[in-house]
Amino acid sequence: MTSERNERWTFAQRIREIRVDLYGEQGAPVLAAALHLPTQTWLNFEAGCTIPAQVILRLIDLTSVNPHWLLTGEGEKFLDDAPDPTRARPGPKW
Repeated sequence: MTSERNERWTFAQRIREIRVDLYGEQGAPVLAAALHLPTQTWLNFEAGCTIPAQVILRLIDLTSVNPHWLLTGEGEKFLDDAPDPTRARPGPKW
């Protein structure tokens, strides 16, 4: 696996981890709706497809995921003290 593919895969694993932490194993449809995306589009992102910057920014805003952690997997996962699924609110209508 090339370095770029490996980075893409680990990024995909991290976005899935955020989804599972805040929305549960079956929460892809809820997160996708909050991001104004079709569920299958979100699942494609979790499978390693390229994510548009606007979607990443919405995800950060919606979940309070730490951008540094999202990019590298290092440091605190969330900007807040502890993950709280109730804070994962519907995003702005962009």
